Amino acid sequence: MIVEKAKKFGQDLGVAESECNYSDGWLRNFKFRHGIRRLDVTGETLSANQNSAEKYKDEFEKIMADNDLTPEQIYNVDETGLLWRC
Repeated sequence: MIVEKAKKFGQDLGVAESECNYSDGWLRNFKFRHGIRRLDVTGETLSANQNSAEKYKDEFEKIMADNDLTPEQIYNVDETGLLWRC
C-alpha cells in the first residue's frame, strides 16, 4: 500500500517512474526512516483470561449498582501506573 501511494504521489508530482525505484529496499528504508514497524502483542495481553474477565464484568456492574458508584469514582491502577517512577 505504501509503495502504491508513493507511486501515485510521484505521478502527481511529475516524477517519472524510471527516476524512482520502489523496490523492497526502498520500502524497508522508508519504514526505517519514519519509524514504521510491526509490533507483536506480548505480556499480559496474551496471558489474560477472557472468560474470567467477562464474568467479572457482570459482577463489577452489580457492585457498582449496589454501592451507587459512578464511573468517576472508579480508579484504575496496575503495576505500571503504581510503580511508574521505579
